[in-house]
Amino acid sequence: MILEEYLISADYDVTTAVNGQIALDKLNETGAHYDVVLLDRMMPVLDGMSVLKIMKQDARLAKIPVIFQTAMVDKNYILEGFKAGAFYYLTKPFTEEELTSVVHDAITDHQHYQHLSTQAEKGLKVFQMMSDANFVFKTIDEGELIATYLSNVFPQFQKMARGLYELIINAVEHGNLEISYAGKSQLLKQGKLHEEIERRLEDEQFRSRRVKLSYHMLGEELRVTIIDEGHGFNWQEYMDINPERMVDSHGRGIALANLFSFDRLEYQGNGNTVTAVVKVPDKDCD
Repeated sequence: MILEEYLISADYDVTTAVNGQIALDKLNETGAHYDVVLLDRMMPVLDGMSVLKIMKQDARLAKIPVIFQTAMVDKNYILEGFKAGAFYYLTKPFTEEELTSVVHDAITDHQHYQHLSTQAEKGLKVFQMMSDANFVFKTIDEGELIATYLSNVFPQFQKMARGLYELIINAVEHGNLEISYAGKSQLLKQGKLHEEIERRLEDEQFRSRRVKLSYHMLGEELRVTIIDEGHGFNWQEYMDINPERMVDSHGRGIALANLFSFDRLEYQGNGNTVTAVVKVPDKDCD
């Protein structure tokens, strides 16, 4: 009832269910449309993990972003949820602001990645015949354009598009423009991230910086290397799931790319160089 009150106050239309089976029944009603699902891990009849797994097996429901609300902050529980397809977490207890922020982020991210996937599907198939390529770009929009088309080279291109985009965001925002983790959190809270990115792109300190992206086919490996001109960062902290960052509005991208988009993600040196590797079986081999 409290969650419903919070979300209605934020101008969302809300449907509630007292157990997992009723939730699935409502999701499957004719004409039903939902932008996000907020699930408890522990529910009667069907628990949250069961509901999530059933949703991900249904083509119509699989694309709806799922937020888990849970009192279980153990890394293994969180990783289990991520592997099943829940990319957003709310750890109890949480505030009204935390709830509405995560719901907003889940819907916004979902809309963006749907657009990214659609564009990737329309990508030039000539990329699939490419063995080497080099790109230089400055902005996130330019990097996104490269990611959407380059992802056509990879198997499961939708996962690749998302993973490449996350690495590109990191190279531009945190690398070349030197926006810190805490700084991005504050800018997102104030709704001023885009404004600050545009300001720094024109700032004398940063405006000449570029990101270099190279693609190489080496045997049965597809390799993308991204190099920014920043001072690097402590990349080891971001390669794995960190329960403390699960309720933040950002900070999951590198871990998700590492776990789900690529076979290997290799940072070098101070962290301003990263190589993403995907293994591709030889098509000429049985």
